[in-house]
Amino acid sequence: MEYLYKNKYSVFQLGELAEILKAKKNIPSKSVILTFDDGYRSFLNSAKDILKSYGFKATIFIPTGKIGSVNDWDEGAKDDINIMSWDEIRFLSVHGFSFHSHTVNHVELPSLSDPDIMDELERSKQTLESALNQREHFFCYPCSKFNEHLKYLVKEAGYTCACTSMPGKNDKTTDLFLLKRIEVEKDDTIARFIYKIHYNRFFGKT
Repeated sequence: MEYLYKNKYSVFQLGELAEILKAKKNIPSKSVILTFDDGYRSFLNSAKDILKSYGFKATIFIPTGKIGSVNDWDEGAKDDINIMSWDEIRFLSVHGFSFHSHTVNHVELPSLSDPDIMDELERSKQTLESALNQREHFFCYPCSKFNEHLKYLVKEAGYTCACTSMPGKNDKTTDLFLLKRIEVEKDDTIARFIYKIHYNRFFGKT
């Protein structure tokens, strides 16, 4: 974050990106969006203050059925990881961080029937709308599992755009429902981080 700040990167919100892509405009150079998947409490305990110190905002994709619980979908994890509570989410929302859908149960959507997919998409959106009074909705495919039919259903469910975990740079030709991201790993060195954002500039995901 210090590198982004000192090198005068603009930290956009997802809604701003969506408007740029809808208008088929060029994305400004040295622009990033910061996204976090799953809503782990570590965001509140660690990332929040770092981001605030630089005036950066971020989008958190959260499975609404797991709020206040743990990541029981990750069978390979050594330990359960706590997901933020509604009180914590509301606190962060007041301070400029936005929360959007990662389904209800963090399931691989292509394995479900269409009615079950729509239930996951619509219930998570409605829950966030009711709890946070938000009217614009973004989506992130759990485990980056998606296909053309699922992309269509996400759009039909009323989402503005959707993020994948496909690495790469977004430009004015990018599909709003197949946004790419650059994954930043916890063991990335600063040199590796700089390489990633210069090689695949525009989307920051952690």
